[in-house]
Amino acid sequence: MTKFNPLKDIIIATSLGLLAGTWWNTWKKSELDRTTQFYKWYEGQQAIAATISAENDDEDD
Repeated sequence: MTKFNPLKDIIIATSLGLLAGTWWNTWKKSELDRTTQFYKWYEGQQAIAATISAENDDEDD
């Protein structure tokens, strides 16, 4: 009868945990960057629309 050695399972679980954590942080960073870029673009579009609206209001006077 052989003795069960949990060291192999601990190493595998730790490695999988580290890989999953690394993947999660990479994905999270890319999603936050994508969201930040979208909101920068959106704020720029709002500023352009406000400028055009203000110019049109000035021309109407």
